[in-house]
Amino acid sequence: MVTNELVAVVVEGDQIWEYNGRWKTHWVIGKEKLLFDHSEILEGEVTQTNHFIFKEKTTGLLPKESTADLELIEENFYWRERIPASFEPDQFGETGISIADVNGDGLEDVYLCQIGGLRNKLWLRTKEGRLITAPSSGLEIRDNTAAALFLDFDSDGDRDAILTTTAGIVVFANDGEGVFREHVRFPDLPYGFGMGACDYDQDGDLDVFVCQYYSKRNLEGETLRGSFPVPFPIQNATNGGPNVLLRNDGGLQFVDASQEAGLANDNSRYSFACLWEDFDNDGDQDLIVANDFGPNNFYSNNGKGGFVDHSDAPGIKDGGFGMGLTAADFDLDGLYDLHISNMYSGAGNRIARQKWFHADKNEKTRKTLLNLARGNTLLKNLGRGIFSDVSVLSGISMGRWSWASLAVDLNNDTREDLLVANGFVTGKDPDDL
Repeated sequence: MVTNELVAVVVEGDQIWEYNGRWKTHWVIGKEKLLFDHSEILEGEVTQTNHFIFKEKTTGLLPKESTADLELIEENFYWRERIPASFEPDQFGETGISIADVNGDGLEDVYLCQIGGLRNKLWLRTKEGRLITAPSSGLEIRDNTAAALFLDFDSDGDRDAILTTTAGIVVFANDGEGVFREHVRFPDLPYGFGMGACDYDQDGDLDVFVCQYYSKRNLEGETLRGSFPVPFPIQNATNGGPNVLLRNDGGLQFVDASQEAGLANDNSRYSFACLWEDFDNDGDQDLIVANDFGPNNFYSNNGKGGFVDHSDAPGIKDGGFGMGLTAADFDLDGLYDLHISNMYSGAGNRIARQKWFHADKNEKTRKTLLNLARGNTLLKNLGRGIFSDVSVLSGISMGRWSWASLAVDLNNDTREDLLVANGFVTGKDPDDL
């Protein structure tokens, strides 16, 4: 079998080496299991540099008391053993972080979302470049919080906040000095993950799309195995939660406009993230939704306050374990291209390419299952809502277990680079492939 792997990353002083390789492993049949025989290196690549784009500055920026803060020191598993189940702490610690100027001093502040039972934290930036704990901001809630969005939702010149929590979607009004007051709560929307805001109906205020990963049904036991919902079928799961479009009618008053806007179609997937962008260059914002365990969604804005479902577009419908989205004009042709964070699995790629793998399935289904382990996706925008999958050609596929991604010019050469967060919960398992 052939394996593509990141062999090692070595850091010594101001030097860093990255080794990538492709090799063929030979096995022999033992009495009870396969035994390793030898490996044959097919090709390899070594990258070396003394130029670090980033430098670790966490301890130098956080408040001094944070160095002894157990909530920041201990990992998720530590707290799950100690926090009462009534707080509903997230199993995997899938909580976000936001940056925004909440007190109007021109400096970007930091808001940390935490698992249920731990208080969310707001840190204010100082002119010296450090962070200090905000006194009584009103955002120190203990509800499990997946994401926070800071924008001026009531058009009064300061940034308000919307949080996705297990107690529902919560809207906070900012008093202009960084003190927040709960304005409205949507308790019937307790399973939100990612959010995105834009003025989709062009009425002058910001509307919000909320991704709901779970549904009430699969968390109440109908499709549970242990404590986890079971997506079914794995390559095209449609037993997830309904996403919601909250239309802003002014004064921090939001109304569920999902059905009215045409977003209720194919709306029961395991959605992690969403992205607003004008992909067809017609002057309004279109919507992409990244779904776990299946195809993604693409809704084109019709310019009249509604959307047309184009989820069957090439590249979009192929799907995977979609977790993050970012867009940029990577090829400088005037159109926004799309990067989708998925999962890369060396074991999955090896197994899914075997002739015996789901031999009873048709070729289309086998290709779909293989695509689940292929890795990240880069879609070149051809215009008119048409995309071309250039993932393998561009070299971005092997991004490990990817989560959020960001298109940004890191080296100031005027071209958008790609930053992808990856990793997962790991542990010792002798049988782990």
